[in-house]
Amino acid sequence: MAGISFYWGLGLESSLITGTIRVGIQLSILGAILQPIFTYGAKHWWIVLIYVLFMITLASFEASARSRYVFDGMIPCVFASFVISIATTSAFAFGILLEVSPFWNPQYVIPIIGMLLGNGINGVALALNTFLNAVVSDATAEIELCLAYGGTFREASALMTQQAVRVSAMPMLNSMAVMGLISIPGMMTGQILGGSNVVEAARYQMLICYLIGATAFGTILAAIVVCLYVAFDSQNHRLRLERFSKR
Repeated sequence: MAGISFYWGLGLESSLITGTIRVGIQLSILGAILQPIFTYGAKHWWIVLIYVLFMITLASFEASARSRYVFDGMIPCVFASFVISIATTSAFAFGILLEVSPFWNPQYVIPIIGMLLGNGINGVALALNTFLNAVVSDATAEIELCLAYGGTFREASALMTQQAVRVSAMPMLNSMAVMGLISIPGMMTGQILGGSNVVEAARYQMLICYLIGATAFGTILAAIVVCLYVAFDSQNHRLRLERFSKR
């Protein structure tokens, strides 16, 4: 892949090589640390909490790193968006649907939250990049014109907000549309290969898909709302471009 990138002048050689190396190292480390976490985390909830917060922190850094424009406190804002969305869907899943005992059982909590975060990162990254590009660069003139004619900051940013949500939700919606018809999801594939009942595997996968959709959509909306209030003075309805810098 790196050779093809070099031949076509795509400039992705470094990213491809780095990503390939990171996958091997990260999965090796994961395999080494998960077993003790599963063993001791079943008795001590704080071990599971620390690891989940660690995962959310890394997800926040990754989602924020792909945006062309940044602002002070961007990573903590993305972190808070993930925490709110993950906490809501996880409480519903582990406390009501799965009835896990104890409810922090790491064998369930860590893999499922990992899947939720993994799918949420792309959505949040697309949302941040699309919205900030529009507000700070592409649609600045239109926003200023709307504000000058007496429009509120919500009215001035409505089209950009809608576009950011659509763009960021599109990969998730496309994936859900073909799931079970064209693609067999990873969790279901793993359970089938492990000898689990196919119907039971399908039920678990349906639950995961709904949780992924709810978590990703909730995190996307939370992140865009935060960006909206950073980009605008909500009291005076002014655009605050000085709060942003180009990466």
